[in-house]
Amino acid sequence: AADVAERFTSTSALIAPAKGVKQSLAPGEYTEAFVPLAMPEALSLHVEYSLLWWDPLRTCSPAGSSAPGESAPSASWGPRRPVTSAQLEAFEWFDELSNFTELQGEEDPDAELVPQLVRRCVFPQVA
Repeated sequence: AADVAERFTSTSALIAPAKGVKQSLAPGEYTEAFVPLAMPEALSLHVEYSLLWWDPLRTCSPAGSSAPGESAPSASWGPRRPVTSAQLEAFEWFDELSNFTELQGEEDPDAELVPQLVRRCVFPQVA
């Protein structure tokens, strides 16, 4: 049996309740409920978990490791395939959270959510 229910394993499932609240409340009420302050805490565990499969150095593998024109064999460990892109946009959470932060346009109270998560999870020593 899994430790976590399936409904809590994807970013879209995690932000669905917040998205409903964000769309139903006025922007001021949403902010007064401290939802924008709680979102980085609520999502950081999911982002950190996904970073366990981040292997950006695979793009720097030695040229002699595979035949010319062939890509190096991809190793897999754990329940997911590694993300070998050096860009964070390759993660499924990046696009979903970016779309979530643009629901209310330029004045969205969650506008800093993705940068906060990157500082907190990807560069914790800098934050």
